[in-house]
Amino acid sequence: MATIATIAAAIAFPISAPEIWAEYAIFFGLSAVTFGIAGLLAGYQSSQQGYGFWNGFVNYIRNNWAQEVAITSVIYIVNLGINILRYSVANAAVTPKIVTNNKSAVIEAAKNGDYEALARLGTHNPESSKVMLGKFEDGGATSYIARAGNEFTYFSLPEWDAISQIVGKDNMWLINKAFLNQQIALGKTFYASHSIVNATGYFFYEINHLFENGLGIIQL
Repeated sequence: MATIATIAAAIAFPISAPEIWAEYAIFFGLSAVTFGIAGLLAGYQSSQQGYGFWNGFVNYIRNNWAQEVAITSVIYIVNLGINILRYSVANAAVTPKIVTNNKSAVIEAAKNGDYEALARLGTHNPESSKVMLGKFEDGGATSYIARAGNEFTYFSLPEWDAISQIVGKDNMWLINKAFLNQQIALGKTFYASHSIVNATGYFFYEINHLFENGLGIIQL
């Protein structure tokens, strides 16, 4: 029963499947240890009464395993249901959240050379504790934006070409750098949607900046 529920949950929520299976293993592992200890105590008590250790141990396991599995399964499934509900609520939004993408605000910040403001204006899903970095490519299904979805914080600033003309192409990296520093200050974990070995352009600069700050990045 619990195994079927776990398989169903892992299929329904593929992003969190590793956590679901890890919880499954830990939960039943601890239950097995507890059950085994109870069996040992029953065996010891049996030996003290003159019936032999193994006689008491085996009888306890045989008489109680079905009940133990049933109770453990029910508790686990209830706990799994609560966790899935939390996951569903946390990921209920259908579109990435963004602080703002107001064109006038972006242009004004660029004219003022306010890289911190530009970084905030390009920050999507700011409430997430995880940051997605990677290649933009064509901005489609293979981009870091698509991989980030609603689960990860990511950076994508509108009017990029217009900003470049205002602040200068050589200064555009400072906006990305400000974004990274803001996320670092918040203690977030960084993930890579593309191979860090083959990183180029701003993706390469971002990875290097993390390394310079003593931070790593998790390859997805």
